Amino acid sequence: MYEYLKGKYPYMINNIDSAFYIFCEPDSPLYERIGITPHVISMALVIGSERAALIDTGCGHGELNELVRQHTSLPVTLLITHGDYDHCGGYAMFEDRYMSRLDEEIVDDKFTYKDLTDGQTFDLGGITLEAIHVAGHTKGSFCFYDRKNNRLFTGDAVNRLPWLLLDRCNPLHEYRDNLIALRDRLIGEPDIYCGHSYTAFPYCTLTDCITACNEVLAGVRENEYEYFMPFEPGCPILPDAFEHKVNEVRLIYNRNNL
Repeated sequence: MYEYLKGKYPYMINNIDSAFYIFCEPDSPLYERIGITPHVISMALVIGSERAALIDTGCGHGELNELVRQHTSLPVTLLITHGDYDHCGGYAMFEDRYMSRLDEEIVDDKFTYKDLTDGQTFDLGGITLEAIHVAGHTKGSFCFYDRKNNRLFTGDAVNRLPWLLLDRCNPLHEYRDNLIALRDRLIGEPDIYCGHSYTAFPYCTLTDCITACNEVLAGVRENEYEYFMPFEPGCPILPDAFEHKVNEVRLIYNRNNL
């Protein structure tokens, strides 16, 4: 892991293997503005023999396209996990773009893209990524599954701080059902690469997310706290915002949207 310092913004790079890199925007201006530090926004570069796929772009404050080109000269397809700014802000640096039309309404800047569909595959040459729809955090959230290497790229759909808090989010029971459907499509226990980590999370992150949802829906209130935004101590973002903890997972949800 090292810093890429050329250009407007430094990136951290985690070289997993010769065909797989994690790029991170450390302490992104998006989060500095609201006082959350440190915080990383991560994206994945997966390189096949014929094409490469970049999964998300972060906020796009740096010269991400130049960084990608330092690691591959192949054609690059951008796969956007969902329409939040910190995952697609650098869209303009890439021409071949995919995102779910279900997230059209939450995208800050309107841009052209090809619609993602559940089960769609992207053959990179020796590596294939499968698109899996996992609505919850947003209605158009997608994961991308590399069966060959048993790696799952999840954006914000599966991580240690799943947000089901905003009005745009699916009800918690729908998110739980979609996580179960995702689990049932996986082989074994893949490493999980979310959109906010330098390294992989273990497979239990997914099962703990499911457990957290099940406990909330069953009325279990142990290990549960009123949720307070870290940049506004003592001020809940919503009166019905709660945090439910299962091991390393902290599920943030709205009691009015179960």
